[in-house]
Amino acid sequence: MSVIIYTKEQTIAVENATMSGGIAQQRLMENAGSAVAKVIRDNYGCRSINVCVICGSGNNGGDGYVVARRLAKDGAEVKVIMFDGQPRGQAAANMYSFVAGMGIEIIDAKVNFEHCRLIISNSDVVVDAAYGFGFHGNMPAELADLCDIIDNSAASVVAIDVPSGVECDSGAVAEHTLHADITVTFISHKLCHMIYPSAGYCGRVILTDIGIPQSCYIPSRIGVIDAEYVGGVLPTRPDDGHKGTFGTVYEVCGSYGMCGAAAISAAAAMKSGAGLVKMAVSEPMYRLLGVKLTEPVFDICTDAPSLTGDCAEHICCSAARADSILIGCGSGDNNDTQRILQSVINTARNPVVIDADGINVLARNIDILRNADCELVLTPHIGEMARLCGVSVDELMTNRVGYGEYIAMTYGVVVVMKDANTLVFSPDGCIYINTIGNSGMATAGSGDMLAGIIASLLAQGVSASDAARAGVYLHALSGDNAAQQLGKRSVTATDMLNFLHTAFLQFDT
Repeated sequence: MSVIIYTKEQTIAVENATMSGGIAQQRLMENAGSAVAKVIRDNYGCRSINVCVICGSGNNGGDGYVVARRLAKDGAEVKVIMFDGQPRGQAAANMYSFVAGMGIEIIDAKVNFEHCRLIISNSDVVVDAAYGFGFHGNMPAELADLCDIIDNSAASVVAIDVPSGVECDSGAVAEHTLHADITVTFISHKLCHMIYPSAGYCGRVILTDIGIPQSCYIPSRIGVIDAEYVGGVLPTRPDDGHKGTFGTVYEVCGSYGMCGAAAISAAAAMKSGAGLVKMAVSEPMYRLLGVKLTEPVFDICTDAPSLTGDCAEHICCSAARADSILIGCGSGDNNDTQRILQSVINTARNPVVIDADGINVLARNIDILRNADCELVLTPHIGEMARLCGVSVDELMTNRVGYGEYIAMTYGVVVVMKDANTLVFSPDGCIYINTIGNSGMATAGSGDMLAGIIASLLAQGVSASDAARAGVYLHALSGDNAAQQLGKRSVTATDMLNFLHTAFLQFDT
């Protein structure tokens, strides 16, 4: 079964459907807490270990009281810390009463904080049952102090559903967020388990069964990009094919002083199976690129050092005969690029990939996307995405998912938001997560390579959403293969290009 990923809203919907079907909330709470207790027994043993359970006042705290009761019955020395008073909901209040009735010590952090500090310092395992997926905003002072003490202790940390300080849907983390060694989750994985920075706080994520009937599950609009999917969308290579069969990519990339970006994107497009790559260049650019690249055809548009806005009509006429268009890699953030981009968007009928400086100039007038009569793929890194949305990088990082969805759905484009876990947003509201790749790929030219791969797949007839997802995976796989042989520190974009064939070999039969 493929990985299921739900938002907070979808998780609540599944829980409500389960309870409407006759399974009480208290039963779900009992099942969840019992599942966490089993994970702790399996990983840390139980008898004679000291366990501290941090309980909030909501349902996550109710799960924590179940953990405390279960582990105490199995022989652990258990103490409970309340950071926000007694439970407010009836099911959680019942679980609190069971624990209190067993004589397990329950300490109110607001009343005796120093005693809490001592308990944590003597604990082998701390269970984080403070918030779950309900956290948003800033950490309350008492919990922030507790999290700092826990992080500085020798205790192993097991979080229930989501570590304290992590926002479920955005992947944002608050100051003082707790670092978990294990996160035990229910019903499905959540976005915060998969994307950074939150994934770095979750440790090992274990999905456990709490008795949700299969009929209560709903379709998810969030997916993981995996090898099975990529293998299903890559175009076939008929034995009697010719270069026209496999499509033409027309590139409007590079400028004088930035020809490397154009060279990398063109090489990536060729190595990804395009039959032909044609490059719009100036005469001085041609003299540089012609020495480095032998496969592309060069469309010399001007004698100026770089492409100018006056080249726009010629470029659009040439691009109309191609199967896909790539614009922006190393083009320069200037009025000439803006004029060319606007003309391409207004006239193109075949799919267009907009990268790098194409996105930077687009940010000044994003509404020109509404004039497009073609499939569009935008490939911004985090800084470019922030400019596109008109916000700071810090603001973007508090809600990457929301901003990505907004741009994709408002303008009818596919957005490839490049980061440690690249996210692909489709105009239909679906989100796809890439979970492979490595930090060695954070190098100049890496994004140009990705843009070339996507443009090549588009030229071969792959849809915009499929080309974006498959391109992201193949790009990351080539980066992983390069890093395995060269080490992360030494990987360059050229190295990744040289390993791109190894990524495609995985799918060739």
